[in-house]
Amino acid sequence: MKPYSIRRYVAWITLIPMVVIFSCIETYFLRSYFSELDRHIGERGELIATELASSSEYGVMSGNLAFLKGIAAETLRRKYVSAVVIMNSSHRIMSESGNLSAPAKGHLAACRTYV
Repeated sequence: MKPYSIRRYVAWITLIPMVVIFSCIETYFLRSYFSELDRHIGERGELIATELASSSEYGVMSGNLAFLKGIAAETLRRKYVSAVVIMNSSHRIMSESGNLSAPAKGHLAACRTYV
């Protein structure tokens, strides 16, 4: 059996650190990209919720459910919005539209226990 040549050893010694460094850098950039994306999605959700709260204030105070359904339906048409729930200060649901995720349903159930 013929041993490896010096060229092959040098190739392995140069390639292995390069692959390890490349993998570490790629992991770093992917993690930073996804954390920035997550932060932007959270900010967009907060912006939509703030806008929804200010526009539905009149409907909640007056008890105008038709007005609130219209606002919820209009908010549901926005990009990346899957569900809208409008509640009053005593956690009573005034309007609900869309498909709630399992964590959102759990949060609503927790809110209802405090009433």
